[in-house]
Amino acid sequence: FSQCPHCHQRVPDYELLCSSCQFALPYCIVTGAHVIRDDLCLCPSCNFPAIHSEFLK
Repeated sequence: FSQCPHCHQRVPDYELLCSSCQFALPYCIVTGAHVIRDDLCLCPSCNFPAIHSEFLK
């Protein structure tokens, strides 16, 4: 679980929509999980969001 960046409610890692506020969470192109604000990067080739720590693996 991680926090929704909009309402701060807990959201399962692979949910792409917050069930509390209906905020659409962007997903990581590496894992398919939603990205986390503190561990975010953009792919330099396609500009899609990714979880930075996973992107570096």
